[in-house]
Amino acid sequence: MARITIQVGREVLDLPPAVHETIAVELEPKARKAYQALETQIQAQIEDGTVTVSNGLVQLLRLQEATSGSVRGDDGCMRVVSTAKRNALRELLEAAGGEPVVVFGRFRQDLDTVHAVASELGIESCELSGRRHELDAWKGSIQVIAVQIQAG
Repeated sequence: MARITIQVGREVLDLPPAVHETIAVELEPKARKAYQALETQIQAQIEDGTVTVSNGLVQLLRLQEATSGSVRGDDGCMRVVSTAKRNALRELLEAAGGEPVVVFGRFRQDLDTVHAVASELGIESCELSGRRHELDAWKGSIQVIAVQIQAG
């Protein structure tokens, strides 16, 4: 391997300093109620022994979806219960003033929200995920990249 690789130091990188920003977002009452209903349902399943490791992980993913603003109905379709994170993202992108922004999300609907908000603001966006690999486009002139945690 040494014959075909090279090693370089940090001096070859010309990157701006990274800025990590955590924004606390409070779910609206409707979303909080949906989350609490899911949580109560999971606790009941744990108590009656119907939760296994595999379906327990699925239940935890459902809770994470709820914190992203969507819940899965009995028909399997997602419905929006909160726009709090969407609104916080809008404020962040407006405040970025043209600086490059990387937004991480767990679910595809999170990435879709990033694209929708960017589009509403007239900002071009790209994506790095299991469905799209547009990292090179972001390195060019695109301001926003939505990155799925598993892919990024």
